[in-house]
Amino acid sequence: MLLNFKSAFLLGLVTLSVASPTFDLEARKKTTIPVDGVVCARSDGTVSKTWTQAQIRASRAQADALKNDGLTYPKKFSNKDARGNAIFNSKGQLYEFPLLDPVWTVGTAPGPSRVIVKSDYSYAGVTTKNAGVGDLVHKCENAPAPEAPEAEPAAEAAT
Repeated sequence: MLLNFKSAFLLGLVTLSVASPTFDLEARKKTTIPVDGVVCARSDGTVSKTWTQAQIRASRAQADALKNDGLTYPKKFSNKDARGNAIFNSKGQLYEFPLLDPVWTVGTAPGPSRVIVKSDYSYAGVTTKNAGVGDLVHKCENAPAPEAPEAEPAAEAAT
């Protein structure tokens, strides 16, 4: 026998591992909704709204559910700021969907915040508009992780 079972098995494993796609952790991090949510700031830097992961996830899911219904949302997102620069470093068409709590439905005012999704409806990010400032669209940032409470100082030893 030219090829024994052990050799055939090992050859099969090598072939499978070469043909299998690799898991791209960096790409996965970029499409994962931040655990601590996002913070949207006004042009003066003050916080206008903090969105939780659950709120973002619910709006993203609603966008996916309504994508073929012919409604106003989700709609194409131009991915440009006031200067014409890309807001998100993403290839392909992006879509915007109102970010509200509870989620947007027909007849609800959309508000200034949007969850931005890719063509496969995976998460790309969150934007907000500054009302009265030319409706400037800007990217919301990942919320900082909550600080751990400081440990109580140890009682001083009696001398």
